[in-house]
Amino acid sequence: MAFLFIPLATVVFPLANLLKRKMLVTPGIVIACFLAFSVFLLRPVCAPIGDQSLKRFNPPIEERQDRDFTMRIFQERDGQNGDEKWHQCKTWVSRFFFF
Repeated sequence: MAFLFIPLATVVFPLANLLKRKMLVTPGIVIACFLAFSVFLLRPVCAPIGDQSLKRFNPPIEERQDRDFTMRIFQERDGQNGDEKWHQCKTWVSRFFFF
């Protein structure tokens, strides 16, 4: 999660410093808050898919190419024992409004 805020901080802090010199602090704060809120809404959230659900997929999950804003929805990720498990990944805003 922190990996999303590090690039944001490298952009916001120099921008805020520049704006402070020109007495434009309020617009800078508004822009920084908007960017932080956008990063919060678009962060990926992944949920594991159970074995029973995997059997019901038509077409099979391996053939699906569904996409959310920036990523494939169905991803094969490492499990705890080194076995691959399928996950459904969406942005936070997509999961919140549309599950």
